[in-house]
Amino acid sequence: ELRAHHAAEGPWRTSPSRASSPAESEARVTLRRTDVQFSIRGIVDGSIASGSFWAHSELVRKFSPVLRTELEAAERGAVEARLRAQAAAAARARRRLPPQEARGPEDVSNMSLHLEVKAAPLLFEKVINWMYGLPLEMRARQLSRWPHNGAELLSLAQRLGYVPLERALKRLLCEAAARGGTELSWALLHVSHAYGLQPELELCAAEIARTGGVLPSQELLAVLPLGALSALLRSDAWVVDEEAEILEVVERWLKEKGELEAEEEEE
Repeated sequence: ELRAHHAAEGPWRTSPSRASSPAESEARVTLRRTDVQFSIRGIVDGSIASGSFWAHSELVRKFSPVLRTELEAAERGAVEARLRAQAAAAARARRRLPPQEARGPEDVSNMSLHLEVKAAPLLFEKVINWMYGLPLEMRARQLSRWPHNGAELLSLAQRLGYVPLERALKRLLCEAAARGGTELSWALLHVSHAYGLQPELELCAAEIARTGGVLPSQELLAVLPLGALSALLRSDAWVVDEEAEILEVVERWLKEKGELEAEEEEE
C-alpha cells in the first residue's frame, strides 16, 4: 500500500519491444538510406519553433498509418511530377531527334520528402527516437505537468496513430501512478479522464483512495474536472474511518473551483 511520503521520483523508463523495433543488422543497412525528411513546426514556450528530422520510409510506414498515408501521397505526387517532366522532355526531343525508347519513372526510394508535422521539435524527436528503438524516460516533474500541457507526447502518438508508443505511454502512466505518490496520482487522474483512458483512470483513483484522499496542490485540485472527481468517489479502494473524510475532498474541490472562477471573472 503506497502513501504520499513513499513517492518515487522516477525516471519511469519504457523501451520498444523487439517486435516493434528494427533488428541491429537491419538498422545497419537501412541507416544508409535517409529518405524521408520531416519539417516540424510547433509552439515552444509561446514562440514558433521549427526543425527537420530524417527517417527511413520503411519505419514510418510500419509505425504510423497517418504518416504512411501522407508519405504515399507525396510519393505518388513525386512520381507523377517526374512522369510529366519526362513526357515534356520526350516531346521536345521528338521535335529534334529520332524517337527513343520510353523510360519509366525514376526510383523514388531515396527521395527527400518534406512532410510538415505540427508539433514541437523536441516532442517529435522523441517519437522518431522510439521508432529507432531508443528508450523513453519520464520523471515525476514531467508527468506532473501533463494536465497543464495536454500530455503532449501521448496526444501526438494518438494523432499519428502510433499505437505501440501510445500503449507504452499508458503503461508508463500506470506505473507512475502506482509509485509516484499522491500528487502525481492526482495529476494522472486528470490526464486519464481527459483522454478517456478508463483502466488508467480507475487505477489512479484507487491509488488516491488508498491514501484516504490526501489532497493535491491547490493549483491541481482547482483544474480537476468533475468527471475525474466522480471516478475517484466511485472507487472501491477508499481507506477512511468515516464517510465525512470523503466528503471533505468534495468540499475542498468546490472551494478551490469557486476561488478559481472568481479570479477568472476579476481578470
